[in-house]
Amino acid sequence: MKATEKKLTNQDETVREIKRIATQYYTDLEAFKDWDFFKFYNLVRALEYKADPVGIETLSRPKYTIRRDFSGPRDCDDKTILLIAKAIQNNIPYRVIVCGQKNFGHHVYPEIFYSKKWMPADATYPARSVFGKYLYKENYRKVFE
Repeated sequence: MKATEKKLTNQDETVREIKRIATQYYTDLEAFKDWDFFKFYNLVRALEYKADPVGIETLSRPKYTIRRDFSGPRDCDDKTILLIAKAIQNNIPYRVIVCGQKNFGHHVYPEIFYSKKWMPADATYPARSVFGKYLYKENYRKVFE
């Protein structure tokens, strides 16, 4: 498993690292360069969700996370990296959202600027995620441009 070695202690550091990995390694998605964002979103959404080990935050490069046989964690932040990398590849404006059902953040996903508005592109769960829809009512929300 290839994952971050840096300990991530808060959501600001985690989002910075998500954006760094997506920006630095968007070329990992060269095989998908001719795909539109929505086709790629559906591929990412279909990938199995695998939680991080308890108490450990991991982030992986797109070239590992995108592989169906990847054995490491593949949770919301890893799928966010994939989708941001694709947005960068396709020159689509994006931002990162940290949200939670309670008064603190525990989930992350990207939004893309589409049809003159920001749209959620949360691909975390294969059966529950739908482009343009929120997973739940967000009582905590922080936007990272």
